[in-house]
Amino acid sequence: MSVGKSGEHLVRINWEQFQKWQRWDEFPERADDPQLIDDMDFYYDGNKYYLDGCSKYGYSILTADWEEIAFDKNLLTLLTKPVFGNESFRDKIESFLFVN
Repeated sequence: MSVGKSGEHLVRINWEQFQKWQRWDEFPERADDPQLIDDMDFYYDGNKYYLDGCSKYGYSILTADWEEIAFDKNLLTLLTKPVFGNESFRDKIESFLFVN
């Protein structure tokens, strides 16, 4: 386990572990539009980001300054569309360090 700039514990996870963390298996009826059970912080390429439910009734990926870089009403769509260059959250997930 790594430690972040603010002393937080950081972990790497893969896509399957992410799905378990978010407990998507508890909601099989929402397979095409799963819920975000836990908002999260993560680091990528030295920068901090947030994955968060937002007031627009959807989900956002935000910078450390809370600037929205991606939004979608469907979480799975958000996580699978290109956000980090030509790659998605799902594509890059093993490169992220998540705050545990």
